[in-house]
Amino acid sequence: MYIPLRISGALLIFAIFLSNCCKNEDKKCCSCLEASGISDQYIFPIQPGMEEWANFNSHQEMVDACQIPDFILHDICTSGIVDTYLKYPLLFTIFAFNNINEGLDQVYSDFNGFREFLLRNDCSSKFITKYENISPSDLDSTWTTLERGKFKQLLQFMEITLGYGPISQKLNSDERKRLIRLGLEKLTLKENNNYSWPSRVTNLYVIATTLIQEDYKPFSDFIASRSDLQLFLNGYLGELVFVSDVETIKNFAISYLEQL
Repeated sequence: MYIPLRISGALLIFAIFLSNCCKNEDKKCCSCLEASGISDQYIFPIQPGMEEWANFNSHQEMVDACQIPDFILHDICTSGIVDTYLKYPLLFTIFAFNNINEGLDQVYSDFNGFREFLLRNDCSSKFITKYENISPSDLDSTWTTLERGKFKQLLQFMEITLGYGPISQKLNSDERKRLIRLGLEKLTLKENNNYSWPSRVTNLYVIATTLIQEDYKPFSDFIASRSDLQLFLNGYLGELVFVSDVETIKNFAISYLEQL
């Protein structure tokens, strides 16, 4: 029996949009997926909490289980790679080192998804967009302690990663300005929502490293006289201990933005 199909005007327009935006895509219409809010992130088949994960006898077995097959890896959109990286089961490795850059170097060595991410020309811009779309004020009081902790840690991972040299060096000047502004805005939201110091220091880190990348001379001159803050900028987050330095970094960032 024939059943006529009825397509609404809005659906037809969306279908035409998808068709047009995919014309120039060779493999996958990444712009179409982004426009519709769909992520093609890789879903790790074995994750913490699963029996298979609990049966691993070494860290290397966990690392091996988290590798993305090549035929999938190279086909994932950059936005999907960002989401995959942030869901990497061993991302906490970053905090296993006193220096977070050493932790990120270890993740780079261990995880082919992160290596692929850094090969993408648009990796930094996609990551900033992801960061822009998450707010510290989204913290929900009905969440469990574990859920709240994971959300706060997600923000930390994003800020630390955006301050990582191989990524921050890919930013253009406009993107760096945008990142400094976002870092300040999210720091204020964290302060207003009673985030702990470890959750706030990563904002100051990404702000400070981006000011250096932007070659903001007043800040560079200030850092030149402070060996402790030089260590902080090199990934030793524990070196930022003075409250006065927190306000100083914030004030340098505000002054930088006001001159634009």
